[in-house]
Amino acid sequence: MSMERVKGFVETPEQRKVSLKPDVVLNRGVQGLGWVVLVAWLVFTIVTILWLVASSLKSNQQFFGSPFKLPSPLVPSNYSQAWSVSNMGDYFMRSVGIDVLATAVAVALSIPAAYVLSRSTLNLSRWIVNGFAVGIGIPIQIALVPLYVALSWTNLVNSMMGLGLVYVGMTIPLTVFLLTGFLSTVPTELEEAARVDGASFMGTLFRIIVPTARSGIATAFIVGIVGLWNEFIVAYTVLTTQTKFTLPVGLYSLYGSLQYTSDWTGLMAAFIITTFPILIAFAILSRHIISGLTLGVER
Repeated sequence: MSMERVKGFVETPEQRKVSLKPDVVLNRGVQGLGWVVLVAWLVFTIVTILWLVASSLKSNQQFFGSPFKLPSPLVPSNYSQAWSVSNMGDYFMRSVGIDVLATAVAVALSIPAAYVLSRSTLNLSRWIVNGFAVGIGIPIQIALVPLYVALSWTNLVNSMMGLGLVYVGMTIPLTVFLLTGFLSTVPTELEEAARVDGASFMGTLFRIIVPTARSGIATAFIVGIVGLWNEFIVAYTVLTTQTKFTLPVGLYSLYGSLQYTSDWTGLMAAFIITTFPILIAFAILSRHIISGLTLGVER
């Protein structure tokens, strides 16, 4: 074997010196630690989900007698009982309705705002976009008291309308931020051609921009629903009647009733009903969600 080929496999003194620099060693150590933490968290998550699924298919006697064994025989009736007897079906459909409707309204309001911000050349527009980005990170807990007072003044406490309005306000910062990033990637030549043909502002927006950016709009819609699906604190504050509870609040009330029924396997089935739809949706649409967040950051 020639020396040239050996050099391709044997590290030269210069390469060894570079690889032993403190910053290089530190970076490799941090990357290695990051991979260890990531794999450990992945294993923990998978084991937890599998244990949850297995527990939801057991009887209460099996669960307390052998909590870490596979269910034998299977008890699928836990799901039907959680869906009908524990009212999880009503909570589920109510959550789907309010989340989809609030997100749709937020996206519809965000499209014109994001379009103007994406085409504006003023420095103020960038500050406005950054303001929406800051609004995403503001915890809703600090606004619970003024929100409750405002809803009380308008007689919207314990109403789906009041909860929906709050959800729209919570979702708009995220959807405006994401859609601004998407719409900024749409070529301006399309709009110029539409204006030459005599199209108005609204005609250009809904006939040219919206169809072109439909994938971005769909991503913003999906991200908005994902953000609202597990929302608990606002719904728990606004809603006081069980017949109006959303899925997270209904699950919490079911947990509270366990002190009287001790139906833990039914609760596990309710956990699956609550978490698996959004997990499946996120697994299928994760690529679109990540691309939407990336476009928003690049903006």
